[in-house]
Amino acid sequence: MKTTDKVLLGFGAVLLAAISLFVYIILAKPELLADSNVTSEPLPQAVVTYDEENGFVPNEIAVSVGESVIFKNNRASQPMYVATDPHPAHSDYPEFETMIALAGAYPEIGQDFTFTFKKPGRWWYHDHADPDMTGVIVVR
Repeated sequence: MKTTDKVLLGFGAVLLAAISLFVYIILAKPELLADSNVTSEPLPQAVVTYDEENGFVPNEIAVSVGESVIFKNNRASQPMYVATDPHPAHSDYPEFETMIALAGAYPEIGQDFTFTFKKPGRWWYHDHADPDMTGVIVVR
């Protein structure tokens, strides 16, 4: 047997072993091919409560891009109007505003507001009706 024939035979054996291993992984161990960073699980939702005495609690919260924050309105006397800073322009993250999310409708008393953060950053916000009540969402 010539040297070239031996090399080709060896190459063929290695190729056959590699194909066999790949087929084994696909059929018997598909979890080995799964991307560990990809999940079908929904991202968690963070909750910020708001009342007359304490304002926004927690005052600062960190979330991941794509994660939603639920702003729970615990005020009995007036609506909660969450808006990005600065007041009154709301220009830092214009989509992060209750009236934008409600298609221009003013929020009702007791109505909660949920926003999904799609941009990383440090986003200060306030209650438009009471701009001294503030908080910050850190999106990573």
